[in-house]
Amino acid sequence: MNSYRASTILRRMEENSCLGKRAHFSMRAATIAAKIVGDRKGQPLGPYQCPFCLLFHVGHPPSPKRIQAERKLKRYGITIGRLARGTENIL
Repeated sequence: MNSYRASTILRRMEENSCLGKRAHFSMRAATIAAKIVGDRKGQPLGPYQCPFCLLFHVGHPPSPKRIQAERKLKRYGITIGRLARGTENIL
């Protein structure tokens, strides 16, 4: 896997995982929101901690395609998310 392909996959993961979604500051708030939105849409939704912004979002369970992409990146030594990059300060 070349670096262009890896960066493209990471960018798409961030777009689907974080960008454009409402951020919650606690898992509890995201759980409540998941229940409300899931009931309204009639679909099972769940809370998760975003590896990119480290806040909590509501979304569908990971698709098999997403799981496969994460495994492929991990196999090549590329980790996902903000903590993996090591350039941003958390505090």
